[in-house]
Amino acid sequence: MIHHQHHITTSVVLEIVSVNADDARVSALMAGLQAPLNAARGALELNWLVQAIRGSDRAKETHLAGLINDKVVAIAIYLQVNEGVVLHFLHVLQDFRRVGVGAALLRTVCENADGAHIMGLALPGDRAMKNLYEQNAMPAKVIMAAN
Repeated sequence: MIHHQHHITTSVVLEIVSVNADDARVSALMAGLQAPLNAARGALELNWLVQAIRGSDRAKETHLAGLINDKVVAIAIYLQVNEGVVLHFLHVLQDFRRVGVGAALLRTVCENADGAHIMGLALPGDRAMKNLYEQNAMPAKVIMAAN
């Protein structure tokens, strides 16, 4: 069970906890995100890649929820396979962006990776996610092309 606290400001504490994939709070937020995410350029290929990794016998998926005052404001989902961790989803609600919530989630993933190599995935137009990776010493290394 993962449970971390990060002080976003002097008066705001972000709690990061591991949750079940079917947690009602997370499911409600994810339901609202599915249509725009599935319509994004590269979503089909990203989903295919994630499903392929999930299909590994050794894949273990972890869902993290970022909570402020018991409200889910962010979600991160990653897969651990052998000595690698693949962060394939990180979303922060609009009102909680640019204050360190995404960085705190990414740090929590890194802290719980047990020394594994960490890879982060992002869709082609997701500049915010690419910037977050780069600001945390994770520069782009692979480009996936598809027809």
